[in-house]
Amino acid sequence: MQHTIPFWLAVLININIVIGAGFFLVVQKISMANGALAPFAWLLCGLLLLPFVNAIAQLSQRFPRAGGIYVFSKELLGDMWGMVSGWAYYLGTAAANAAVGHALAEALMQFPGIDQLVARKNISVLWVDFLVVGLFTLLNLRNVDFLEKAQLLFTSLKALPILAIVIALPLLFSWQNVMSGSFAPLSLLPTLPKVFFAYIGIEACCSVMDKIENAQKNASRLIFISFASIVAIYGLLQLVVLSIHGTADVDGFLSLPGLLFSNPLVACFANYAIRLGLLASFLAGFYGVFYFNNWNLYTMAKETGIKQVAALTRLNKNNVPWVSVLVQSAIVFFFLACMHSDYIIALSDIGTGIAFVLTTVAFFCWKRSIAALLAITSCCFLLYIFAQDIIAAGLITLIPALLMLVGGIATYWWCKSRCSIAP
Repeated sequence: MQHTIPFWLAVLININIVIGAGFFLVVQKISMANGALAPFAWLLCGLLLLPFVNAIAQLSQRFPRAGGIYVFSKELLGDMWGMVSGWAYYLGTAAANAAVGHALAEALMQFPGIDQLVARKNISVLWVDFLVVGLFTLLNLRNVDFLEKAQLLFTSLKALPILAIVIALPLLFSWQNVMSGSFAPLSLLPTLPKVFFAYIGIEACCSVMDKIENAQKNASRLIFISFASIVAIYGLLQLVVLSIHGTADVDGFLSLPGLLFSNPLVACFANYAIRLGLLASFLAGFYGVFYFNNWNLYTMAKETGIKQVAALTRLNKNNVPWVSVLVQSAIVFFFLACMHSDYIIALSDIGTGIAFVLTTVAFFCWKRSIAALLAITSCCFLLYIFAQDIIAAGLITLIPALLMLVGGIATYWWCKSRCSIAP
């Protein structure tokens, strides 16, 4: 029986993937840099990304199949560019999973109570990395019903920091804080890279569009509703945090218990709850992106039709491509064990950057309109952000990334020319 993801759950997963630790960690830094204009940083970045979001929304509506970005390029640019786009995106997303998994492991090691165990047993972060990836490997072998329950749990926990800020608002609100800081619009530009990374993942749901309930009708709606919700949530939360803390150099969420409660025990409990919510933000994003990326590999293996990789398309009793799950886990393990974090981030940037460029080019080949030109312009903004990361890490980080990308694509073409093709 074919399991489908209800529309509301797909929206929830997309929001869970995007809204996470990236926002919670930078929200007060945006206030410090921009003052009263801080909420507009999120709106401006959303506006810059809108043409790209429009492109993937329309492409998803036309091709509501598993594989997303791979399928877009394959259908509109041809098999070769489809494989380049699909492999680059798969590898870049797997690298992003490794980076998020490592951040999750570090957050676990710093969690109150666990940090003492780690110090006492002298546990290496690599062991925690493997534990995190192993756990999510098992979770990704479960069915859609389990995915729904897990996402609801993560959403409930993630709401704890937001609940704390909402409770604090009527008690700590200050117009003076709202109007504090600079009113220079140009101050928004240097903060856009930090803001952008809190938007990463909006395209992830394209990978499983055929699993979405009534995808032919809901594909475009899913992406637009998710994106609009995320922009609105970011802007409103930034405004609330600004009204409470102003431009003070504090943690926007973990500092709240000390401001709200005089009782140390109550403040400690509230701090613990907020930390749990921040941890859930890592969990939700990692789970969602890991789940979707399995279907990218599944689709590439299925559509190429090469018999030697047909195992990647095998489904378990939960209708999950279990071999693809294990392969992605092995790749993420390899990244964590053998690659420096700078190389992992560079691989993620290069892979997703290539895929995004080919996606907007495919959209232009299909539409040839002003909207398509704006999508390419929007993609150039994304590439600028990625280039900043790579330059900061050092251009030497390009070498392993390019080797893995070129090696995978060359292997595919060798297999296609030498190996048997399924009928």
